[in-house]
Amino acid sequence: NYYNKACEVGEDIEKKGGGFAHIEELLRYYDDSSNSILHKFKLMFDCVNSLPINERKTKITKVAKAIAEMSDGDSVASSIGLNCMAFCTNDKAIGAGEKSIFSDDNIQYLRDTYGFNKLTPTELIEFIEKETK
Repeated sequence: NYYNKACEVGEDIEKKGGGFAHIEELLRYYDDSSNSILHKFKLMFDCVNSLPINERKTKITKVAKAIAEMSDGDSVASSIGLNCMAFCTNDKAIGAGEKSIFSDDNIQYLRDTYGFNKLTPTELIEFIEKETK
């Protein structure tokens, strides 16, 4: 059940432009060169490493943000798949914007669809106190 639910949520997140969709967007440039995601990553890293230093730093930041968004999407999908009551983070969707899994629209969608609760550490303490009374 966990795996099926996590996969369903992950696919929903991608359809809304979050999570792994950020990686797919970066790797799309290499679609004509390979069908292997690992090979596409290698091609991308080779390309990034061949850039002048200022461009390289900018591209590395973009890749790092995409990987962070993918990780956030996987964490949320896993949390929902495990039927967790809450997900604790201070992430405010600043880096990935409206396509972030943690954007207001996506959080509302996940709350409405899956009962997802994104809470800050302070909100988590209040949530636990309420649940244990």
